[in-house]
Amino acid sequence: MDRRFRMCLIVFLSMATFISSMASGDISLTQGSIFSTGLRSSTIASGDLDGDGDVDLAIANIHSHSVTIAYNDGAGNFTEIVDVPLDEGRKFPIALAIGDLDSYGNLDLALAFVQNLDRTELGTPAQSGIIYFYAEDDGSYTQIYSPVNGIPSCLKIEDLDGDGDSDLLVGNNGEIDVDLVTGSINVVEAGFYYFENKGRGLFSSGNPRITDGSLVDILAFDYNQDDIIDIVGVNQGTTGFDSNFNYIYLDMNISTFQGTENGLTEYDPIWVEYIPWSLDKGDVNNDGLDDIITSNVGDINNLASFMGTNGSLVLFENTGQTFNALKSIPTPGTAFSVLADDYDLDGDVDIIATIQEITDIGGVSRLDASLRVYENDGQANFTETASFYLAEEPRYAVKDDFDNDGDMDIAVLCTILDSATAGNALNGEVYVFYNDAIETDVSSWEIY
Repeated sequence: MDRRFRMCLIVFLSMATFISSMASGDISLTQGSIFSTGLRSSTIASGDLDGDGDVDLAIANIHSHSVTIAYNDGAGNFTEIVDVPLDEGRKFPIALAIGDLDSYGNLDLALAFVQNLDRTELGTPAQSGIIYFYAEDDGSYTQIYSPVNGIPSCLKIEDLDGDGDSDLLVGNNGEIDVDLVTGSINVVEAGFYYFENKGRGLFSSGNPRITDGSLVDILAFDYNQDDIIDIVGVNQGTTGFDSNFNYIYLDMNISTFQGTENGLTEYDPIWVEYIPWSLDKGDVNNDGLDDIITSNVGDINNLASFMGTNGSLVLFENTGQTFNALKSIPTPGTAFSVLADDYDLDGDVDIIATIQEITDIGGVSRLDASLRVYENDGQANFTETASFYLAEEPRYAVKDDFDNDGDMDIAVLCTILDSATAGNALNGEVYVFYNDAIETDVSSWEIY
């Protein structure tokens, strides 16, 4: 089973209440829309899906076997919610992305699914595929299926070869292989797939790239500035057992591939101490090169959940050829999504992240989830300036200008009970936060 979809045994729901915190006054977030999605939602993407000039949202729902599309009314309110089921009995959508796949001007969807995600026998081959949702003029979608090996983890739509067509990158968690002699569980043939767009939305069968470990998030950008797209992925490594037969993660790293005229060249991995979850890019030190920021879940307490200690955000400085660890920002719990951007419009890249921690109250454990803001002083020094409560499992988030005011807003998808079974899963919730990007003399935030 994909590590990103293991069951969390603790359920805690809270209203999105603001936590008191100190603030410099540059980034001002206001909570907006809250709406429900399908059962065990997984991944969220943004784009103008109806062509009206406003940014909409799309969410994959694993146990509802559907995609939730939330249409923007123009002011950042998502009041029209549509559920689009998968065709032909296909099930368990894991990840999605938005882009113009056929170059007809309308934004389409690409979705990865695992037909037998509910299988109970380890070692059973996954029945995975990609569905291309091509947008029609009447707002409907034509779904085209393409098979893929392994268990997909993420999707990214980018013009990777510079021909003007949108290609597809699919992160691959590989297959789970069980050694019946030793009892060890291993991930094999993990990495990513590159699906080349041949024009008008006709894609190649997929070119696999194998890595040592599971790539769970991918960025495609020209990090060495040679006008050829490169690829960076967070790699959760392989699994095994320690001397006490405790289940552990091994060889976590940042995997980098430089684009050349002859294809991709893999460079030595950048080893990391804790399990990485997601990444984003931005020039945090103002040297003209895009750096990367990763979120880390830290140590894990048990197999049922990623909840642990030593969660953090880690900055990696771009040297022009590779990335060197610059600094780590400790977080109060597991760090899931990380989103880097100039949120206060002062010329420096700030960071917003979703965090979840286990809090013990009177001997009873609960999950406290939050959205946290880290402002950059211009020299890659970050100070937490604000925090919002969320519902549990805030594993996915996206940034975009939802209210059309010229700055980046945030939408957080809370999966609500990371369950492997439909019977225990609950509807996900999306929290939208509007960014005002204004100067203020307020020195503390009020609870409301």
